[in-house]
Amino acid sequence: MNLLIVDDEIRAIQAVQKNVPWQQLDFDQIFTATSKSKAIEIIEANPVDLLLCDIEMPFGSGLELLEWIQAKCLAIRCIFMTCHADFHYAQQALRLGSLDYILKPLDFEKLAQVLLLATNEIARQRQGGSPAEQYAAAAKQFWKDYVVGDIAAQPES
Repeated sequence: MNLLIVDDEIRAIQAVQKNVPWQQLDFDQIFTATSKSKAIEIIEANPVDLLLCDIEMPFGSGLELLEWIQAKCLAIRCIFMTCHADFHYAQQALRLGSLDYILKPLDFEKLAQVLLLATNEIARQRQGGSPAEQYAAAAKQFWKDYVVGDIAAQPES
């Protein structure tokens, strides 16, 4: 799983890189960008699964970046981090489907928990959804195989 950290403040990126307990998380690669345009370059050149993004940045906001991701139909989940406890921003982030909205200064233990939950959700979605959804899919496949005759109607079966 790959993570992209986007923040116009390089010190904020460095703080995340230094203070998150990465050994507890399952990321193959961690990319960084200091602008929306650089983030787009990275996304176009590399597989990215999760975006940890500031909202307010010059030359393009994190919200605009997430809108671009959705317009391209990319399966990238997003967690916003911001200094702004503004309901409008939080509302817009939720409407765009962000997983979380974390206020700066960051609590790195909380951030690690949010990242862990996000990676678990992404992994679950890749496996076909929740256990109930997986059961429903298996039951549907069973009955399809039974009707087609791939499964015999025998007591030992």
